[in-house]
Amino acid sequence: MRVCQELRYNSREGLRLSRYRVFGLNFSFLTASSLSLLATLILSGCSDTQPQRAAITGSVSLNKQPVSNGTIKFVPTGNTKGTSAGSEIVDGKFTIPFSNGPTYGKYKVEIHWSKKTGKQVEMGSPAPPGTKVDEVVEAIPPKYNTATELEKEINAAKHNFDFSLDS
Repeated sequence: MRVCQELRYNSREGLRLSRYRVFGLNFSFLTASSLSLLATLILSGCSDTQPQRAAITGSVSLNKQPVSNGTIKFVPTGNTKGTSAGSEIVDGKFTIPFSNGPTYGKYKVEIHWSKKTGKQVEMGSPAPPGTKVDEVVEAIPPKYNTATELEKEINAAKHNFDFSLDS
């Protein structure tokens, strides 16, 4: 598309840009800008270049006991594009909404559960001396988190995952 600017001299305003010529036709600046924007939108199309996301739901148990307060994270592997997606696990259930959900593809799954031991331990600095807190330990074995063996594929048909883990 060939756009030519037409300059005009006016004794009151001096030299000013008054018209655009597009394909031999005269247009005002606003009309030429609108046509350029419209052409850009039409040429760019409405292609679906965004990767498809999924809302994910499911449950997590360890030795048939629901994970009461943990986290789950889906980490892309192989050719899967996108970022990690995760959620809190509450009373053995988790939900990752569509807006934060993973894209379709293959994922390693990491599950963590900081479980209370029933003991109280010193909190340490910067808390005042003698301050005690509940001791917590990682209850989930490393084969399900730091050295995970869990893999899942997310696609249009599969959005719900139940994990029954054994220690």
